[in-house]
Amino acid sequence: MSIITNHNKRDLPNAVWTIKDVLIVTFCVLIGGILSYIAGLAFLGDNKATLRIARYVGSLLMIFFPLFWIKKKFGLKREALGLRKGIFSLSPYILLGIGTAVIYVLIIHFTPLGDGTYFTGIKMSYSYLDLILLPLSISGFASIVLTPVGEEILVRGFMYGYFRKRLGVAIGLILQAMVFALLHFSPSIQSIQVFIIGVILGLLYEQTGSIYSSIICHGATNFIAIIFKLAA
Repeated sequence: MSIITNHNKRDLPNAVWTIKDVLIVTFCVLIGGILSYIAGLAFLGDNKATLRIARYVGSLLMIFFPLFWIKKKFGLKREALGLRKGIFSLSPYILLGIGTAVIYVLIIHFTPLGDGTYFTGIKMSYSYLDLILLPLSISGFASIVLTPVGEEILVRGFMYGYFRKRLGVAIGLILQAMVFALLHFSPSIQSIQVFIIGVILGLLYEQTGSIYSSIICHGATNFIAIIFKLAA
C-alpha cells in the first residue's frame, strides 16, 4: 500500500489507519512504559535511575512502535507520520522551531497563563558550558531530544493524522492537544500551558507539512524551560 498525498508539500500525509490502530499503539506504548518502570522498581528500587530507564523505554516505544505498526500493517514508510521534508529544508525548520519556542516561553511566563517562576530571582548556578552540553547529559538527552521526538511521532504524526482525517483540522488540533496535556498531567504542571503548546506544535506540523518543525520546537521549549529552572 502506498501513501497518498497531494502535490502541495504543505498537505499532510493521508492517514489510512483507524481508531483501533490508534488505541492499540497507544495501549502498547503505555503498557511498555509501565512494565519498564515496574521492572526498574524490582531491580533498582525507587530512585532516579528507575525513572530515567522508564522514560527512555517509553520514549523509544513512542518512536519505534508507531513506525513499526504502519510499516507492518500498511506497508507505509516514515513519511506517513510526517517525517519528511515538507515545505522547507532543515535550516528553516531549526529557525522556526527555536523561534517559536522562545516566543512561547516568554509569553507564557510573562502573562497570566504562567506563574513567572522561571524568571524570578535568576541566579546562574551552572556554567555556560554545562548548559550548552545539557542535551548530551543522561537526563537532558531524554527531555530535550528523545522525548520530543517520541511524543511528536505518536501524538502529532500518528494520533493527529487520524483525528485530522476523521474530524477535520480544527477539532483534530484540539483533540491532539488534549491528549498531549493528559500525557503531561502532573500537580506541578499547569495543564493549560501544555495544551497551548500542544496546539502550537500541531499548527507547526499543519502549516509546514513536516513534523520536524514541531520536534525542534518541542525540544527547544523543554531546553529553555530546563535552563531557567536550573538557573533560578
